[in-house]
Amino acid sequence: MCTLALAAALVGILLLNIQITQGQYQLTELTGQQRALSQENEALTQDIEANSAPQNLAARANDLGMVPAKDVGSIQLGTGAVTAPSAPAEKTDAQNILVPPAQMKGSDAAEANRIAAEERAEKRAKEEADKKTAQRKAAQKADESRDLNGGSIPAPSQRAPGQ
Repeated sequence: MCTLALAAALVGILLLNIQITQGQYQLTELTGQQRALSQENEALTQDIEANSAPQNLAARANDLGMVPAKDVGSIQLGTGAVTAPSAPAEKTDAQNILVPPAQMKGSDAAEANRIAAEERAEKRAKEEADKKTAQRKAAQKADESRDLNGGSIPAPSQRAPGQ
C-alpha cells in the first residue's frame, strides 16, 4: 500500500512538473508575442506621428498641387459683408521645407517620407539644372546671333556726299 501511494505521489509530481513546464513555455511565448505587438504598436504610432508632422503635410499638399493662400478674407456674419477680400492663390516654385523629415528607424511612414523628400530634392535639382541649361542655350544663341565679322574690326562705313 505504501509503495502504491509512493508511486501515485511520484506520478502526481511528474504530471504537475510537466504542467508547470508547459505553462512556462506558454508564458515565454506569450511574452514574446506581447513584446512584438508592443514594438508594432510603437512603429504604427511613429507612422501616425510622422504622417501628421507639419513639414510632411505641407510637402504632400505641395505635391498634390495645393498652394498657401496669400491674404485671408473674412465675412461679417451680421451684415454678410466680406472684408479684406483675398486674392486667389497662385502656384509658385516648389515649396522649401525648412524642417527635414525626422530620422526614425523601423517605421514605414518615416521611410516613405524620407524617400518622398529625396524625390522632391531630386526634382528640384533637375528643375534647376533644366533652368540653367535653358539659360545657357539662350545665352549661346544670343552670342551666335551677334555678327563679329570673323573677329576683326569692321571698316567704317563711308558716307556719300551730302549725307
